[in-house]
Amino acid sequence: NYLMAHYKKFGDLDDVYYFREPGTLPAISFFDIRPALEAGHDRETAVKEKADHFHALMRMIMGAEKHEQAFVANEILTFLIYALFDPKRGDDVFGLDDLVDAATRMHRHQELPEVSDINADIHDSLASQFAKDEHQFNTTMGAVLNRLNRLKEDRHLHWMLRYKPGHESDGTDLYGFHQQDAHFDFSEFLDEDVTILFDLGDLTLDAQRGFTTVLLSNLWHAIQRRRRTNPENVVNVIMEEAAPFVAT
Repeated sequence: NYLMAHYKKFGDLDDVYYFREPGTLPAISFFDIRPALEAGHDRETAVKEKADHFHALMRMIMGAEKHEQAFVANEILTFLIYALFDPKRGDDVFGLDDLVDAATRMHRHQELPEVSDINADIHDSLASQFAKDEHQFNTTMGAVLNRLNRLKEDRHLHWMLRYKPGHESDGTDLYGFHQQDAHFDFSEFLDEDVTILFDLGDLTLDAQRGFTTVLLSNLWHAIQRRRRTNPENVVNVIMEEAAPFVAT
């Protein structure tokens, strides 16, 4: 394997960081626009890009054809993400559980996240769902929650997606994710000559694809942020069985 080959060639593994999932989960937050804002993106672009990355993740988990079958459900999820990132009433980072809670409240109690005037159109679009007849509304919201539940089926992927560094944890301490000051950041390594390995062989296929999408999303923002000060350095990404990601 790579570790043995690296050690044989260089005599040590000092410049290798190895994560074997699910035993060692990198503390990466997915619903987090702070790296994009630090990279110089405006908030609207950062939020839209995060929503796009979320749907890319869903296509990986569900398959592109099935994901696109429920257009209204996807639109609701996009607008809920926008609302949770509202510049005044929302936050710069939230977890999957916050998105599930927002969707559940919308379904059970017809409650929506509070937003500022700048997102009033999003609030109105979400509120328009309440005018549907009960059967149609329940069908639509069922599709929304079914999508989110797919992300919760694999507990390892769920724990990565619910992580939000800098916020108090309200759950168990599985994987040490109760330590909310822990945060894996690719930007800390981009100016170093290192190798970072993520071994996903022990995960389910859904979790493998989900983890890879999350990692690539975070790496992209780290590279964009680094380009402002050091655009010449090269980052090589090697992926086994990369075909599903080439089309995204």
